[in-house]
Amino acid sequence: MRDLLADLDDAQRRAVTVEAAPLAIVAGAGSGKTRVLTRRIAYRVATGTADASHTVVLTFTRRASAELNQRLLALGLRERVVCGTLHSVAWSVLQQRWLDQGRRPHTLLERPASVLAPMLREIGSRVPVDEVAAEIDWARARMIGPDDYARVARADQRRTTMAAEDIGQIYTNYEKTKRTKRLVDFADLLSHCVSAIERDREFAEVMRWRFRHLFVDEFQDMNPLQFRLVRAWLGPRRDLCVVGDPNQSIYGWNGADHQLLERFQDHFPDATVVRLDANYRCSRPILTAAASVLPEPTELAPVIEDGPSPSVHSFANEHLEAAGIASLIREGRAPGARWSSMAVLTRTHHQLGPIERALDAARIPCVVRGRNTVTSHPATRQWLEEQTHGKRPLATAVLELEETLVDPDAAEPAGREALADLVALGRDFLAEQALGTVDGFRSWLAASQPGSSRTVDAVELSTFHAAKGLEWSTVVVAGLEQGLVPHASARSRPAKAEESRLLYVAMTRGRRQLHLTWAQQRANVDRTRSPLLNKIERTLNPGNDRPVAMPPDCWRPPSADPAPDPLRAALESWRNDVARAGRAAPRAVLPDAVLDLIAIERPHDLAALQALDGMGPLKVARYGAAVVGIVRSAPRR
Repeated sequence: MRDLLADLDDAQRRAVTVEAAPLAIVAGAGSGKTRVLTRRIAYRVATGTADASHTVVLTFTRRASAELNQRLLALGLRERVVCGTLHSVAWSVLQQRWLDQGRRPHTLLERPASVLAPMLREIGSRVPVDEVAAEIDWARARMIGPDDYARVARADQRRTTMAAEDIGQIYTNYEKTKRTKRLVDFADLLSHCVSAIERDREFAEVMRWRFRHLFVDEFQDMNPLQFRLVRAWLGPRRDLCVVGDPNQSIYGWNGADHQLLERFQDHFPDATVVRLDANYRCSRPILTAAASVLPEPTELAPVIEDGPSPSVHSFANEHLEAAGIASLIREGRAPGARWSSMAVLTRTHHQLGPIERALDAARIPCVVRGRNTVTSHPATRQWLEEQTHGKRPLATAVLELEETLVDPDAAEPAGREALADLVALGRDFLAEQALGTVDGFRSWLAASQPGSSRTVDAVELSTFHAAKGLEWSTVVVAGLEQGLVPHASARSRPAKAEESRLLYVAMTRGRRQLHLTWAQQRANVDRTRSPLLNKIERTLNPGNDRPVAMPPDCWRPPSADPAPDPLRAALESWRNDVARAGRAAPRAVLPDAVLDLIAIERPHDLAALQALDGMGPLKVARYGAAVVGIVRSAPRR
């Protein structure tokens, strides 16, 4: 018991021990949210006020569930609590219910695009299927039916390529198709579970007996449908604890409602609210700068006082910005520090491409969080989704894609670039496997591109959204321009406020050093500074009425390596020889990113080699002995 409370501050200790239900813990960035949540669960089990076997912890991501499980086990809980996403818990409940009733279970539709894409093709629409799927997800989260979608979407100023009435019709057809084929998507898991509890008193009693103690993480990200399910599980009981931070609510575009946390006591008048106001992550200069962009002032207090002031850098264009970021990363790396202690964050995936290329050119290892840069673009994802016949020859599919790119209106410029990159990758795959199929290409893409593993020593490239919940010693926040930050799609006041919170989340990922960059021209279009950057600079330079303008030539090219890595050079020479002998493209043998990882990690046996991203059993069987031999014989740099 003493160990559970020993290293907590007064506010954290109160959050862990207070005898209150319902309870809302409002935990600011870096205030120890996960520590407090797991300690409270362990404390209640240890004191006998909660039964671990009847405790449920609801999260929004599998990553968060895994982390919470690991921390609870480390705290010594003898019985394992149920810890999972709302969707995974609801899916488990529904499957058991159907089994108990002797009913044939529905099939989970993991990719709604597979149903929506044919509908769009049927009406000749070129609107990205991801956009339509996102609109339906938003409507489902807000419990808006197909008949009401167009009216509510216009009132909410939803910005869509397709007319709202047309999306409403596709939404109607989508729901009919699911019913006909007995499919359920992720939103259905929640609504079906809610319906079963609200209509079946016996089932509701079973659920509430099983889920006696409810905990919800990241409550600011909860949408109305999810909240309705939590209320259904809770019933007349009060044993609910939620943890969240309104200042980190960044999913309103997807239906989340941060006011569910801000007005928690409106829903539960007898609730207790405990606030964690100490920030243990960021230095005072970073936290002060980040707080300046929030729509409402925050009272978060930094524990770490000292640290360099965030720096602001402007560049003539996005290419010079990328080169300047490479310079900042190389020069900012402390002796002996890992590359993985540094990150570059942007508002959109597309901005990461030039930065990734600049880091590659500077021989700085990097990984793109989530997906590789080619398949991260909606246009390429849509094309891959539409290839429903997996055994189809890839050569035919690639040829058809090339023919569509002849049409200048086939996609917007960024989409055309991404699709052209996909064609190049397809040609590389066909050089290795001339009779390769679409399914084989998908698998090759997944295996041959750099992943998002945090175990690799590489600078992480991520969007603002994907960086939530993570932290690094040094962070570069790039592309701070009007139209990107805040994003041009944010037209309403709530959407603009969310954009401010999103930048706050990005800035508070940095512990010690924060760099902010912007480009005066991007894609040959003149840009202006983000108004949020002006707020930051006024905070960094108190007393100045006008923001400090950095000179456009403040960047420096990346420093050249005085001594190239002999292992990397040897690997590249070997790869070129193998490619020539097999009449294949060099990166079809092993991609550049894999060669970089091998040079960094220096695996001395086949097991260590296979553990690297991009090195599957087939690659190891084909090239492993040669690669390991090169590693063992190469001198250290």
